[in-house]
Amino acid sequence: IDAVSDPRTQIGPLARRVEDLALALDVIAGPDWRDPSVAPVPLGDWRAVELRDLRVATFIAFEGATCTAQTASAVRDAAQALADAGAAIEEALPPRIEESWTITQVHWARVRSYSWSEWRAEREHRLTTDQIERGLFAWGRLKRAFLSFMENFDLIVCPAAPGPAVELTAVNEKDFIFTLPYSLTGWPCAVVRAGTSPEGLPIGVQVVARPWRDDVALAVAGRVESALGGWRPPPI
Repeated sequence: IDAVSDPRTQIGPLARRVEDLALALDVIAGPDWRDPSVAPVPLGDWRAVELRDLRVATFIAFEGATCTAQTASAVRDAAQALADAGAAIEEALPPRIEESWTITQVHWARVRSYSWSEWRAEREHRLTTDQIERGLFAWGRLKRAFLSFMENFDLIVCPAAPGPAVELTAVNEKDFIFTLPYSLTGWPCAVVRAGTSPEGLPIGVQVVARPWRDDVALAVAGRVESALGGWRPPPI
């Protein structure tokens, strides 16, 4: 999709194993001469990433976002798996992360065109010009704050959702509360199973790397997968 019409959209494949994810990424990565937001940055080799050199920030909650005890435990287990591999772990929260929900709500309320070649509004405007401009300002401010935060870290490990997987019909907007901040920044993320709920449902942990460091996200996801079991067949 055109980056100007929806700059939050980040395309990513779904796979059972990190190795399969890496294969798919090789195919879809790079310019397609359709989306002007794609930069010609080559993919690094995720197998060459040295985990012992990584500085990892981790958290389990922020204002407006909490998770279950099982999810918090899965995040801690993932962080420990990286610590066991030599990575430096620190509890740290990106600045202004609590603003991501409001910014996203403003973005969702904006009017977009359903045509890429001419303006064809999908519906009538509900936002004022001031609300739109304030939303864009807050979005840019959050991106700058996050980028400054990552000067001291290579990676963030945090919940992917407040709890375990839910049926598609039961999903609500707040289920995305932990992923929304990184949709706003557009950074590479990987979600990997790191725990299991009492009902046998998968609990995902989110791995967020610096801009264009998909190789780091994959390497860390691979470590978490190998240490904590990764994909399992669904409960019968």
